[in-house]
Amino acid sequence: MNLSNWLRKLRRMFSYLLPVTTLRTEYESPATLSDRSMRQFEEARRLYRDGTLDEALEQLSGMAFLSSLPDNFLHRLLEEAAGTRQDGTLRSLAGELSPALLPAGQWLQLYQACFRSGLLQTAGILRRHARQSAVATASSEKATPEQVECAFRALVDAGRLERARRELDRLEELVRMPQNVRTQYRVYLHLSDGNLEEAVSLAETLPGYHVPFRRYLEGRSVAVAGPAASEEQMGPLIDSFDVVVRMNYGRRSGAGDPAVYGSRTDVSYYNRGFLDYLKREEAWDVLDELDHALFRCRHDDLSAHLQDRENVQNPMARLFYFSGFPNLGQLSIADLLLHRPARLKIFHMNFYYDSRRHHDNYFLAHDHRNENHLRSLAVHDCLSQLGTMRNFRNSGLIEADPACGRVLDMDEEDYLSGLETFYAGR
Repeated sequence: MNLSNWLRKLRRMFSYLLPVTTLRTEYESPATLSDRSMRQFEEARRLYRDGTLDEALEQLSGMAFLSSLPDNFLHRLLEEAAGTRQDGTLRSLAGELSPALLPAGQWLQLYQACFRSGLLQTAGILRRHARQSAVATASSEKATPEQVECAFRALVDAGRLERARRELDRLEELVRMPQNVRTQYRVYLHLSDGNLEEAVSLAETLPGYHVPFRRYLEGRSVAVAGPAASEEQMGPLIDSFDVVVRMNYGRRSGAGDPAVYGSRTDVSYYNRGFLDYLKREEAWDVLDELDHALFRCRHDDLSAHLQDRENVQNPMARLFYFSGFPNLGQLSIADLLLHRPARLKIFHMNFYYDSRRHHDNYFLAHDHRNENHLRSLAVHDCLSQLGTMRNFRNSGLIEADPACGRVLDMDEEDYLSGLETFYAGR
């Protein structure tokens, strides 16, 4: 055993004498742009549009993630965000910036500001800077546990899974995490590299793993029917699977045209917004139509109407995105994989690559008509979603229908260019 391995083993032995530490970033994205910061950015954009450049720059100077950037970039950022100039120069300037200019979290805040302003192709460049910055920062021997954890997420996001594994080993040496948290990270890494057997074996050791749900799914074919707008007649194929899964199922009328989306629903995943709807409308009988219902919320938040139902549980999967928060679709797919289906195919999920976010009858727990779609896409980071599903598809864990497959095969630049057209009119 060489000296470095001996020291690593010794450090691991003594770590159990130290107090347990929980990472600040546990289950959270490394950085999120607050609505307050976005309002500051929008105010600077308004000032620039009104012809007061100095005041606009002063407004930007108070934002930490912009304070270290060169003036020519900030001027062009204001021009393109205000819609007064769109000639691609901003993308060129963004590409020339050194990733070392900002820490990863500040790059991600700038990425989200640009994304929410409709500058999606520029945002993609800034996101890549964030990944490079995260990995470079963690290369230092003095890197904090949070910086190492951020680098782990960045490496998985970039598909550099062997390096990600080394950073996770290092993280476990730097901080004594609770065993269930350590296991969740390992499950996520194994899912990302296609090692499903190891991922499931670890998941089964977690508190609350739902054995009846595994028995229900194990060895069966599963179709996950998303709500993306479509005219492709996939309904009979969807219904041919042993189990049909949907998100936020709210009665047959909201599931879409049966010829396109299928007529069956056996399992549904729900977000917290839908739980609030069920409480408000006392619509608990919706769950009687399902074999299983899984709610993305703390178990303590489930009301008495749900805690006594044998077919209701919480999802087990956790996705440690580099940027943004996983949405219900990706969480449900990861969770299903951890319960040993023989086959899993996704239908009608296009990662918002269409001007219509959902089919017209999709049941929503609240009115989305006035929602800022770019904000929602930034919060849930469509690039994180796309990358996760691409990893799953490429490693053979899932199959995809032709429309979804075409999006998964797109490169990032073309994908963002299309989103700009659909949602920003550029």
